[in-house]
Amino acid sequence: FRVGENTVDYEVFRENIVGSAEFAEFKKSPFGRMLEASGITGARLDAALFDLAMMGAGSMNIEKGLDLRAISDFETKQFMKLQGGSALSMKQFQAVANDFRIKLLKRNIAELDLQMLPTNLYHIQLENGEPDLKAQKVLVETAEKIKDKMNKRLEGLENMETSAKLNTN
Repeated sequence: FRVGENTVDYEVFRENIVGSAEFAEFKKSPFGRMLEASGITGARLDAALFDLAMMGAGSMNIEKGLDLRAISDFETKQFMKLQGGSALSMKQFQAVANDFRIKLLKRNIAELDLQMLPTNLYHIQLENGEPDLKAQKVLVETAEKIKDKMNKRLEGLENMETSAKLNTN
């Protein structure tokens, strides 16, 4: 995890985020208040909002892969400001959540594409060091089935009509 230019452990990163002004505002956002109204409070609320901010920050930059340790405090705070705090009504929150789902799906599709590159598949080998073509084929077929499901879900989300759609790109 990164805070500014420094690489830090998880606890330092988490404390930097949870103790920030951006997190305090995110907590006061309509989404944060909605979670509180549904009974999620205290440490559970902090954990839920922190997890959402991490996933959101990760979904905003697909070039970094799915490893959330590559996320910086800046990206996480930006997500809290741009995404969570922008919803002023339930309809707008649904639009933000929809955009969030779209970004996560696109990120996961990109990650599957990355894993299926021939240079990555080449590492699946038999004990004698030869490529395990059968295992590679099964992996590619499985990934394609998963991608098909993701693409169908993505198409449904992208075609969803929301009058409160926000520009959250």
